[in-house]
Amino acid sequence: MYVGFLIVSPMDSGPSLSRYVKKAIDAVHGTGIAYQVTAMGTILEAATLDEMFRAAEAAVEAVKAEGSQRISLSLKVDIRFDRDISMDSKMRSVGRS
Repeated sequence: MYVGFLIVSPMDSGPSLSRYVKKAIDAVHGTGIAYQVTAMGTILEAATLDEMFRAAEAAVEAVKAEGSQRISLSLKVDIRFDRDISMDSKMRSVGRS
């Protein structure tokens, strides 16, 4: 399992970004992977790295379709090979389940 943190930001759209964020979240939802929206980005959980990248690409394409011509993408992925991880296991490990 891969756990990531995704931030997709249009860079040419003024101070209010909520309509773009909504479209990006809808696109991530459409990929079928688990996700959790936070105030500053979206946590992703995917079985493969390809799924993680597809969700990021879908979010970018959704923001582009909404009219943005310049987009900043940040994707941070936690990859462990010694054991399975998930959003929940990461929260439990710091006592925040």
